[in-house]
Amino acid sequence: MTRNLFENLLHELERALLIQSQSGILLEPTSDSLQGHVRSIMQTGSAPNTAMLFAILGGTIAEPHLDPGSLQLSAGIDRRGQAMSVAEALTVFRGRHGFTFKVSRDAGVSNQWRRPRIDSDWLASRRKGDSGALAFFGLVEGLRNLNAVARGLTSQRLLEFGARLFAERALQGRLDYPRFKCSPAIAMSLVRSFLERAPERPDAMEAIVTVAARTFSEQFGTHPTIIRRDINSPDPIDVLIESAEKIPFGGIEVTDDYIRLAKLQHEVVPAMLSLGLDRATVVSRGIYGPEQSEIESFLSRALMRFDQRIDLVTIDVIEAWLNFPAAERDVATDFVWAVAAELDKYSTDANRRAWFGVLTSYADSV
Repeated sequence: MTRNLFENLLHELERALLIQSQSGILLEPTSDSLQGHVRSIMQTGSAPNTAMLFAILGGTIAEPHLDPGSLQLSAGIDRRGQAMSVAEALTVFRGRHGFTFKVSRDAGVSNQWRRPRIDSDWLASRRKGDSGALAFFGLVEGLRNLNAVARGLTSQRLLEFGARLFAERALQGRLDYPRFKCSPAIAMSLVRSFLERAPERPDAMEAIVTVAARTFSEQFGTHPTIIRRDINSPDPIDVLIESAEKIPFGGIEVTDDYIRLAKLQHEVVPAMLSLGLDRATVVSRGIYGPEQSEIESFLSRALMRFDQRIDLVTIDVIEAWLNFPAAERDVATDFVWAVAAELDKYSTDANRRAWFGVLTSYADSV
């Protein structure tokens, strides 16, 4: 069934893009309440919300006799699995046309989607005034009030409407990033400016560190693989490093705060043990001063007891990576260009535009 969902969604996206490209006319709000709910969900700008919206509509088209509000297999539908199929379709669509929208690889990992179903209890658990939650509840209740035949037909109509809105947003969201060569020092200056401007700094830091690690790793003949773990997950260790045989051996934890002993004790080390890692780097604003001696003692014990090496660094370590003597001459340039691609794939539009603004300002000042 997920394959049918993938094919149907991809077909509707391609059809919507063709219509939108030829007409250039934006869809105006209508009095249709269900379309209004779809529009409200899309306007949240949340990639997980978009994925779950398409999963609900696509799943209901395929199985209109089931409850459209079900979220778990125990309640009748594996909505998380369907959302992954949606992510696959969106990724293919993005790649075909060079779009830059964000795709949520595992939308169902968030706590709100781990409940059995969308109902009044689900709505009560959401933040008061959450427009996205209200729209999801209204959409599902509207579909529930229809018989199976009408529910399937209405879901198809809403999927087509949602695809048009999505195509509009994809076309409007393209950014033509300036491309220029730069030194490690200039690249680091751009990174600092970006982190000052980024509206969502933790996401920005994680993207920057991931790309820096990936760019640096490409200088080695062993070709380790750098994997950014799902950005919606609260789990420690944001970036995994795997061998050519796909065996994880290292990781990077990124935090936009000073590193505290509690984080190392209760998050980093347990995550390393769980993942089987013997090395990790924690990128932060620095060590929390009053705990410095305790932290140093803890790191020594972790090395002796578990043979775990944990290095504590700041974002400035990136310049050292890019200055590695054996690195290719254009490694800093590759890094800067790759940041744009990473942000286009996984970050918010606000962060993407912040990076675009930094590059544009620098290019204009030369």
